[in-house]
This record gives sequence, C-alpha cells and structure tokens, in this order.
Amino acid sequence: MEERITDKQLDALWKETHRCHQPGCTSVSLLTTLQCDHCREYFCTRHQLPEVHGCGGAARQQAHTEFKRDQRQPTGSAEPMSDQQRQVLQSQLRSNIKAKQEARKKKKKG
Repeated sequence: MEERITDKQLDALWKETHRCHQPGCTSVSLLTTLQCDHCREYFCTRHQLPEVHGCGGAARQQAHTEFKRDQRQPTGSAEPMSDQQRQVLQSQLRSNIKAKQEARKKKKKG
C-alpha cells in the first residue's frame, strides 16, 4: 500500500526548510532564508553570517585557505620585459593613440 504525504507533513517540512535554525529565533520566511555553506543549515537575514550563527571558525579557515591559494598563483609573466620589447610596445601604443586622436578629429569635423 502506497503511503501518501499529508498537508500537515508538507507544512512541517516547509517550515523546517524556511525557518531560522539559530537557537531562540522563530523567524519563518518565504524567500529570505539562506543556507550556510559550512553547516548547511538555513538562517534568516539576521543570522546568515557565519560569525553570527557559530560557523565563524570554519569561514575564517576557508578565507585563509583561499587567500594562501591566491598568493601562490603567479599574476604576470615570470621574466621581466627586455628593453627592445618595451620599445616595440611603446611604439605600438603611440601609434594607436595617434590613430584614435585622428579618428576623433575627423568625427568632430564631419
């Protein structure tokens, strides 16, 4: 025999996922409960920050790990640019600037 879920059970399930899990908070909301990335519980907007509901240590550890990872990744080329490469790039930049200035002058006249 198939067991059917009653409206009362559905309401209880809805309230479980839409109520704040901070002890002492009775907030129930349609749209503003947010799930914590660390403990996977749902919290209202007042208790959504990990530091407020008790996941501050986990959030701090995650931020520290991400910071260290970002520090290890190189941001540019490993070798400095030679004088010849620098001169070529400066020449290209000057010619691009000159071309754009000429194009603006033509627009103003036309």
